Amino acid sequence: LISIRFTGLANLERKQPLLAFYFNCIQIKLGTIDVLKKSLPIPEKKNRPFFALIAMDNDRKWLSARGKGGGLALWTKK
Repeated sequence: LISIRFTGLANLERKQPLLAFYFNCIQIKLGTIDVLKKSLPIPEKKNRPFFALIAMDNDRKWLSARGKGGGLALWTKK
């Protein structure tokens, strides 16, 4: 199997929560073998993408949010 994984940081901002985020690493694997693992540049705070918070579990281990284009994202915390 081929897997693509983006890792990064996110934080909730404002009264009506927006989830601002950025990715700082991309990893592509073929089975268990790393084909690519690359650091990504961190964008300026004003240029970071964001999602509007929809729901979050009580333990804050996952949350769902909607992007301005209508896309839905599920974020998990390890």
